[in-house]
Amino acid sequence: MYRVSAILSSIETKLSPPRFNLLKTIWLNFRTLPFRKACKLPIFLYGAWNLRSLQGNIIINSDRVSSGMIKLGLNWAGYVTTSSSTLTLLANSKMVINERVRISQGVQICLYQNSELYLGYNSHLGDGVKVICAKKITIEQNSEITWECQILDHGSHYILDKGNGQVRRIIKPVKISSNCWIGNRSTIMPGTSLPSNSIVASNSLLNKDYISMGIKEYTLMGGIPARVLKENVMRIYNRDNEFYCHQYFNDTCSEVLSAPFSMLHHEEITRCKLC
Repeated sequence: MYRVSAILSSIETKLSPPRFNLLKTIWLNFRTLPFRKACKLPIFLYGAWNLRSLQGNIIINSDRVSSGMIKLGLNWAGYVTTSSSTLTLLANSKMVINERVRISQGVQICLYQNSELYLGYNSHLGDGVKVICAKKITIEQNSEITWECQILDHGSHYILDKGNGQVRRIIKPVKISSNCWIGNRSTIMPGTSLPSNSIVASNSLLNKDYISMGIKEYTLMGGIPARVLKENVMRIYNRDNEFYCHQYFNDTCSEVLSAPFSMLHHEEITRCKLC
């Protein structure tokens, strides 16, 4: 009975990932890439995609271009979503994609006219992430935007101050520096600039130039609006270290693990490899 259950479970696991979408893959490549690059089909689409407008361009920032080198719509985190993804590239917009960029299911990306979205090497947009770009959004290498976050570099409507007759700018660039980890359901507002190696707690609101404010690297931030919660912290990337922590807290009632020096050493090496 156990063996039958294991076989059925294996079948279910293999059937759960989104299927390769050949028609939309061909359409996207030939609509957004130069003809010679498009012939190689470097971008694969998985699952349901709404390609609402493809007047802009996709730029693959790599010396080599190969078939399927960029996969959009796969569920990398292991969560399950049935929602379709949407891509809108209005006139003269530009989506720059570096190698190993990962985009999960249910992602909504909208680039207005003359705008640019930059996705650095090994960056990740998780399930249900929304990116709405009016001018410039930069997500640098190894940064992870987890599920159901939203990033926008503009306000929806202008507001007139009746007292002084002024209207303030609502479009401001967003920059997420390298090796950042943004917790689920966080919102990143216009003018946000986040230092490298930052961690943002779930359900936070970022709306300031934290780099100009002097916020250091390796800082945990959170809240509405976000504030510094703790300094000199870093995410654990090494899989062996993650498993070690998981086993420790499963086997003990302790709230804190005093990590050995080797763990810190391995994390620094892992982070450098990602960079």
